[in-house]
Amino acid sequence: PPPAVPLLRGLPPGASLSVDSLRRGGDDGARYLERHLLPSGRFEYLYDALADQVLPDADDYSFPRHAGAAWYLSQAALALGEPRFAEAAARALSYLEAHPPAGCDRPAWACVGDPGARHVDLGAASLTLLAAVEYRRATGDARFDRWARRLAAFVTMMQRKVGDFRHVYDLAGDAPDEHARLLYYSGEAAFALSRLAADAGTAPAERAALAARVDQALDWLTGDNYDYFAGGFFFGEDHWTCIAVDDAWELVAASPARERYGDFCEGFAAWLDRSRFRAGDGALAVQPDLAGSHGFTAMMPAHPTPVGSRTEALISAHRVAALRGHAAAAARIAEAVRGSLGFLLSRQIRPDGAWMMPSPAAAAGGFPMSDVHREIRIDYIQHAGSAMLRAAAVPALCGAPPPVAGEGTTRGPRD
Repeated sequence: PPPAVPLLRGLPPGASLSVDSLRRGGDDGARYLERHLLPSGRFEYLYDALADQVLPDADDYSFPRHAGAAWYLSQAALALGEPRFAEAAARALSYLEAHPPAGCDRPAWACVGDPGARHVDLGAASLTLLAAVEYRRATGDARFDRWARRLAAFVTMMQRKVGDFRHVYDLAGDAPDEHARLLYYSGEAAFALSRLAADAGTAPAERAALAARVDQALDWLTGDNYDYFAGGFFFGEDHWTCIAVDDAWELVAASPARERYGDFCEGFAAWLDRSRFRAGDGALAVQPDLAGSHGFTAMMPAHPTPVGSRTEALISAHRVAALRGHAAAAARIAEAVRGSLGFLLSRQIRPDGAWMMPSPAAAAGGFPMSDVHREIRIDYIQHAGSAMLRAAAVPALCGAPPPVAGEGTTRGPRD
C-alpha cells in the first residue's frame, strides 16, 4: 500500500519554499484559470470544489476580477514562457472588448462592465488596461493597443486635479459620480498608468504626462488620503498603492515626494506584520499550520486571498526598501514574505490534498476561500499566483534569509 499522508485540518504538508515550488504553484494556478475559461472568454467565476459545481454568477460576476484574472494569465505567460496562457489571456480580454455596456464604446474612450450596466467602475477599466499592457509585454502582439489607449483615456478622465480618482461613471447621466468610493480602485489606476508608461509603444511625451499623473496619484494616496486625525493610527487596504510605488519608482525618480512613498510602503509592511501569525504566537502552539497567514484571532479561519494580496504588496515594499539601501527593513519584510508564501503553498489544491473532492483535476491549482469554505473564485488565484511568480524572481524571498549588514533603515510613518 502507498505510505500514509499526514493530515492537519484535512490538508497534507505544503511544498517546501523554493524558486521551483513557487513557479510550479504559479503554473498550476494559471492552468486552473485556463481550464475554467469558457470558449466565449468568460470565466467560470466561482467553483465549489467539494460539490464539483460551478456556482451561478448572473448577479455578482465581477468585471474587475475578470480583468485581474486576464492580467494574471499574461503575467504567467511572461514569467513561465508559456504561450497557452497568453492565448487564454487574449480570449478573456477579447470578451471584455466585444461586450461593452451601451455608451462605453466611444471614439475618445472605452470602459468595461456588464453589457446591460447603467454604471461602470474605474477598477474594471484599470485592471483591463493593466491586462492589455501585460499581454503586449508578454507577446509583442499589438491587437489590443488601440483599445488600451482608449481605456487609458477613461482612467485619466476619471482622475481629479488633486490626484485621486472618481470611482464610478454614470452612463445614463453621462458623467462621473463625484461621491462613490470603492476599495482598491485608486491604487489600481495608478499602477495601470505606471505600466502603460513603461510600455514599448508609449512615446516619450506621453510617458512624461503619465509620470506626472502617477506622481499625483501616489502623492494623494500616501498623503492627503490619510490627512485626518485617525489617519495617523492605521492603514487601509493599500496593497495596490505599494505595488504602484514599486512599479513607478524610476518613473517618478524626480518627484520630491518619492522618499515619502517609500516610507509609506515600509510603514504599511510593518502594519501588516502586526496581523501575521508567526513563531512564538500562542495560536501556533496548537495550530502551527496558520504560520504566515494574517488574522486577528485563531478562532476565525485564515483566508489565502488576503495573504496573497498582502504578500504582493510586501514583495513591492521589499523591493523599494532594497532600492533605498534599507537593508534591515528589507530583511524584515523578506522574512514576512517567506512565511506567507509557505502558507500559500500549503493551501493550494494539489492531488494529495484533493481526497475529499469529486473532481480533483477540476480543482487542481485553485485556492479555496478558507479551510472551511472550499469555493474557489478567480481572484483567489490571481492574488496568490501573482505573489508566487513575483517572489520566484527575487532569490532573497525564496530560501534562507541572507545576512544583513547594518541597520540602515527608516521607520514608516505609523511604526
